[in-house]
Amino acid sequence: MNTKNTWSIVATAVALFAFIYFFERGQSGPPAGPVQHRLLNKLQQGLVSRIEVQVGTNSVTLERTNSTWRMIAPVVYPAWQPQAKNFLDACAELNYTTTIPATELAKSPHGLADYGLQPPRAQFTLVQNNERIEVKIGNETPVGGQRYVQLGDEIVAYLVDAKIGNLLPPTSASWRDRFLMPGGMVFNRIEIHAGNRVTEFQRDDTNQMWRITKPITARADNVRIKDMIQQWRDWDVKFFATDNPLATELEKFGFKPPELELLLGQGTNHVFGLQFGLPLKDQQDILALRSSHTNLVVVRQEPWVETLRSQWLDFRERRLLTFAPSVPDLIEVQSDERFRLQRQTNGMWMVLDETNFVVDTVLVNEMLMNLNNLDVLDFEKDNVTDWKDYGLAVPAHSYTLSAGGTNAATAGTNAIIAQLELGKVEGIKIFARRVDESSAYSLLDGVARKLPRTLFHLRDRRVWKFNTNDVKRISIEQEGRKQELVRNAKSIWSLGEGFQGMVNPFAVEETVHRLGEMQAVRWIERGPAAAGKYGVNTQSHGITLTLQRNGGPEEKLMLRIGNLTPTRNAYAAIVLNGEPVVFEMPQVLHEYIATYLNAPRLPGSK
Repeated sequence: MNTKNTWSIVATAVALFAFIYFFERGQSGPPAGPVQHRLLNKLQQGLVSRIEVQVGTNSVTLERTNSTWRMIAPVVYPAWQPQAKNFLDACAELNYTTTIPATELAKSPHGLADYGLQPPRAQFTLVQNNERIEVKIGNETPVGGQRYVQLGDEIVAYLVDAKIGNLLPPTSASWRDRFLMPGGMVFNRIEIHAGNRVTEFQRDDTNQMWRITKPITARADNVRIKDMIQQWRDWDVKFFATDNPLATELEKFGFKPPELELLLGQGTNHVFGLQFGLPLKDQQDILALRSSHTNLVVVRQEPWVETLRSQWLDFRERRLLTFAPSVPDLIEVQSDERFRLQRQTNGMWMVLDETNFVVDTVLVNEMLMNLNNLDVLDFEKDNVTDWKDYGLAVPAHSYTLSAGGTNAATAGTNAIIAQLELGKVEGIKIFARRVDESSAYSLLDGVARKLPRTLFHLRDRRVWKFNTNDVKRISIEQEGRKQELVRNAKSIWSLGEGFQGMVNPFAVEETVHRLGEMQAVRWIERGPAAAGKYGVNTQSHGITLTLQRNGGPEEKLMLRIGNLTPTRNAYAAIVLNGEPVVFEMPQVLHEYIATYLNAPRLPGSK
């Protein structure tokens, strides 16, 4: 064997392996694509103050002032801000892959014209720090999905993605603000001109509440106004009709004078105006004209547009009192009785000047909610000087709510936040006034009667309390029929001796348990004549419970049930502190009593 030849072969193999490993291995994978180069490498979007675009005979010019773009040609109009930003972002990301030098361009028979660059199919100019960056856009390439572009007067063409054409506005309207009302506009005054009527609203910059200031001064429906303003901000243009309407067109479409005009102001200065003409034939659209521009636009005929034509009364606040129920901590009532309530630091209420009365906090809070939800039935008269006709010279009932700190010893030191007076009843309504206004209102008397007029109406809602084991016997009367149930030593309910019918002992036990925990929904009335008004009489459903607590003497609790309330609860009466008292019984408890504690009609009876 020739050793010299052997080592030569080995050396050659090693060299070949090294070439494959270090060179060929590094070249593995698909071939690299064309190198991308930034076309506008000097562009800084934040410094661009002007955008000029020319597409055929259509041109658009935008200018930026204080970070806001506006269109200055072909018309002066707010610009669509997202569109301007997206355009600059796309310009900053514009890349080219290939350049065509001047020598190559010169070989074409018609030079730049063969590439669609003389004149260009489209072009745009960006003004940055007073320097113009001009881009001319030519034809698409025959293959490859690219376009020829040229920077300024350079005799060089670049190949960029053909999608650059999609960035340009097909019409000037494409870059106009689509919202009818400019975004970010600040105003605290609204004027509505509908024919000869003028309604004006002013917003208090301290509490941000709107008030009617024309034709009179009155509280406004803030929820309605704020909702309407939000709808204005969301209202978009369907299309731009014409930029320079003729005077005859304005008259034809109801703009001379306008059918309806909306003016927004900040202080005494007008900041925005909008005029409306006649609805179009389909009644779904309407023409509108901004006071700062000459172009007519078509917008949807929204329901609130018709609302603007309404009387100013439609914008008046119908809630008589507006306050947060958690704010008052002192309540003074002057009605059938005079009493005062003080909120404690634990949220409970106590009666001032009365130490033996337990007030129900739920009922007091319900009274505050009822006061806060009083709706005006009619606006009777404004600027009243003589309250006698309304029974309000000396009101029959008044409710004063104050705030200033819990556990205050006396009234008068707290700030009054709401004060209501009620006067004469006339049919279904009762006259009312706010002490801080000179207007007379009316409320539904039935609603006003839900407000407590005596301390009794705020009594602890617990009617009585006993355990089921304390009840020995139940006597039932119903339309002259009688029934009796007894509880034996094994706590089982059965019919009393000589009585007939069916007994469900478990259901009776549950009903008795619920009676022992019974709470009134609300207290209605007290006194000898009270029960009859609510259907409680000797023929109505009566329950007498015989109790014996801890082996003591027997005691009897009597309950009679009358008519149903409008909310399907039941009126019921008991004797409390020696006098009849009517209260509202929960519907569920009434259904238990009607089902399991009744005096059934026996077969053959009438």
